[in-house]
Amino acid sequence: MLKSEVEAEELEKQAKVELKKKNYQTSKPLFEKARDIYIQLNYMGKVNIIEKQLAQIKRVIEYEQRTNKKPATEIKGMINQVQKKEEITANKDIEEIEPQEKKSLDNRKDFLSEAELRRARIREQMIKREKETEFRRSQDQKIKERENLKKQEIQARQEESRIDAEKEKNKEILMKEGENALDRAKMAIENKKFKEAKGFYREAINIFKELGWFDQVDILYQEVKHIEIYEEEYFKKKSSQMQKRQEQEEHFQKRVDTLLDEKKQKDELKSAKFKNIPSDVKITIDKVRLLLEKAKKEENAKLYQRALNRYQYILELYNSIPPDKLDLSGEKFELKNKIDDLKSKI
Repeated sequence: MLKSEVEAEELEKQAKVELKKKNYQTSKPLFEKARDIYIQLNYMGKVNIIEKQLAQIKRVIEYEQRTNKKPATEIKGMINQVQKKEEITANKDIEEIEPQEKKSLDNRKDFLSEAELRRARIREQMIKREKETEFRRSQDQKIKERENLKKQEIQARQEESRIDAEKEKNKEILMKEGENALDRAKMAIENKKFKEAKGFYREAINIFKELGWFDQVDILYQEVKHIEIYEEEYFKKKSSQMQKRQEQEEHFQKRVDTLLDEKKQKDELKSAKFKNIPSDVKITIDKVRLLLEKAKKEENAKLYQRALNRYQYILELYNSIPPDKLDLSGEKFELKNKIDDLKSKI
C-alpha cells in the first residue's frame, strides 16, 4: 500500500469521526484533503464517494446558516418593535384617559350645575368610548400588521427553501453529468481514442467551472496535458512496433526466398543427377519415390512402425544401386537420420 494511500485513509477515518460528532466544519477539510490525495492516485471511485459526503456536509452547513440568516431576524425584530410600540401606546392612552377625566370632573364640579354635570359626564363617557373604540381599532390594525409580517416571513422562508432545493437539484444534475464525462474520458483513453478523451475532459471542466470546483478544474487541465503526453508516446511506440514488424517480415521473406532458392537448386541438381541414369536404376528410383510418398503419409498419420519398415526397405533399394551408376550417399545419409528419428518415437 502506498504512503499517500495510507495518509488518505487516515484523513478519511478522522473525517468520519468528526462527522459523527456533528463537527461539520472540522470534518469538511479532512474529507477534502483525502479526496485530493485520491485524485492524485486516480482512485475515482473513492473520489466520487467523498464528493457525495462533502455535498451532504455542505447542505447541512448551509441549512444551519439559513436558519440564522438576516431577513428572518429583521422580520422578527420588526414584530417585536411593533409589539413594544403597541404596549407603550396602550399604556399611554389609558394613562391619558383617566387623569384627564378626573381633572375635568373636579374642575367643573364647582362651576356647573347638577344637570350640566350630568351632560358633561355623558359627553366625557362618549369621548371615552370613542377613544376606546379608536384604541381597539388601532390594536386590530397592529394585529393585522403582525400577521402580515409573519406571513411575509413564512413566504420568505418558503421561497428560500424552493430556491435552495432547485439549486441543489441542478447541482446534482451537473455532478452526474461531470462524472459521466470523466467515465467516458477514461474509456476513450483505454481504447486509445485520445482526441475523444480530451473532448470529454473539456466537457467535465466546463461543468466543474459552473459548480465552482476550481481545484478540480486545475487537476483536469493537468490530466489533459498528460493525455497529450500519452498520445505522443503511444504513437511513437506504435510506429516503432510497426517498423520492427516490417523489418521482421522483410527478414522472414528474405529467409523464405533463400530457402526457396536452395530448394530450387537442390531440385535442379536432383533432376540433373537422375536425368542420364540407366533404365534399370531408373525403375528402382521410381519405385523409391512411390514408397517415399506412402512412408510420409504413414508418418503424418503417426503410423510410425509401418513408416519405419518402408524407410528401411527404401534404404535397401538405395544400397542395391551401384555407386558407379548413381551416387546416393546424400540420400542414404538423410534416410538413416529419418530411420533413427522414427525408432526413438516407437
